[in-house]
Amino acid sequence: MAGIAPFSGIRYSPAKIDSLSDVTAPPYDVIDEVGRKTLAARDPHNVVRLILPEDAGDVDRYTHAARLLRTWIDEGVLVRDAKPGIYVVRQEWADGSVARRRTGFVAAVTLEPFGEGKIYPHENTLSAPKEDRLRLLKATRANLSQVFGLFRDDRHDVDAWLAEATVRPPDAESTDDAGVVAKLWCEFDATRIGRLIDAMRDRELFIADGHHRYETALNYQRFCAETGVAEPHQDHNAIMMLCVAMTNEGLVTYPTHRLLSGERVDPEALIRRLAADFDVRPIATFSHRAGELDAILKSDATPNLMVLYVGPGRPPLRIRPKENAQLFPNMPGRSAAWRALDVSILQYGILEKQLGLTLDRITSGAGIGYVHESDEAVRRVDNGEFAAAFVLRPTPVSAVAEVASHLEKMPPKSTYFYPKAFTGLVLRQL
Repeated sequence: MAGIAPFSGIRYSPAKIDSLSDVTAPPYDVIDEVGRKTLAARDPHNVVRLILPEDAGDVDRYTHAARLLRTWIDEGVLVRDAKPGIYVVRQEWADGSVARRRTGFVAAVTLEPFGEGKIYPHENTLSAPKEDRLRLLKATRANLSQVFGLFRDDRHDVDAWLAEATVRPPDAESTDDAGVVAKLWCEFDATRIGRLIDAMRDRELFIADGHHRYETALNYQRFCAETGVAEPHQDHNAIMMLCVAMTNEGLVTYPTHRLLSGERVDPEALIRRLAADFDVRPIATFSHRAGELDAILKSDATPNLMVLYVGPGRPPLRIRPKENAQLFPNMPGRSAAWRALDVSILQYGILEKQLGLTLDRITSGAGIGYVHESDEAVRRVDNGEFAAAFVLRPTPVSAVAEVASHLEKMPPKSTYFYPKAFTGLVLRQL
């Protein structure tokens, strides 16, 4: 993989804030306007004011974020660590009756263009978010939140390193509104850091979350090269990343279900069209119990099974491809792993082939909604907000590495890793 290195992180001073929980936030792209207002009202120094800034007086929001960052550093609200370190993060939460935890480390990871090294994406990105993040990066000259990356740890040597680092009490702790606890350990011992660097050498790294931020960092790197405005110590050649082993016990993915508006789909016509390529069978026993569709998909081992829900007037439908279905006629050369993805089948074999909803149309706002809870998908169809919903299984973590290794990308919203990495535990200033 690309090289990892310690960095002197910038962290909130306990002497200047009441609680770290009051100033941390989720990643910017999962915060809506109501959530932003709630976080901003919680503390005047909440990191949401940096990652989702607002215009202020005579300056735009990006310049305002840069001014806030400098002010908080000048006032001692944010303090730079005296030594470069590796930052170990453990997140703990309840998954129903199961207690889970996910442990990884935050480091500066050397940037590599996709396809030219050992860092791989797995999803397509959109241009608008990258332009927004680039303007913020140019203004603040800081990595305000971490990209989330995965690596293989078959020897469990990194896992052993993390276990040693977390024996003592954490240096900081934060809890979010969902009850997820994030604990932070700061590792400054040069010998131990050297062991981790050696252990990670030559490993592949797969972007799990934060594709837009990673590609933004690549764009900023090109900007520095083209303009000759290089950062001191070449800090623009790396990005702050939370790295987690794919074998980590707490690595969990949730599905992202698709909702179709009535402007884009006639459910009855869609069902008739599906019969050409799919076996379509009603679920006569459906009774609107909580989590019922998830349970149906989990209990059935049939590959590529998904559920189509079209409202309370008729039962949900089991959908799976027929053996010789031609789902990707215009996409030769795709790997077997990519073709086996439920999200690939849904996007190209149904949404695009049957409804004409190409990725370009979807990303430009073609009446597609996304939710992570199947019960919410059912509710939003029942109340008439959407005409139909496709309920999916989670994309396996192993598929991320397998597809990305072929230099292929999944459709957007193919994976949803939970919990999201906390923003505000540590920042990296260039």
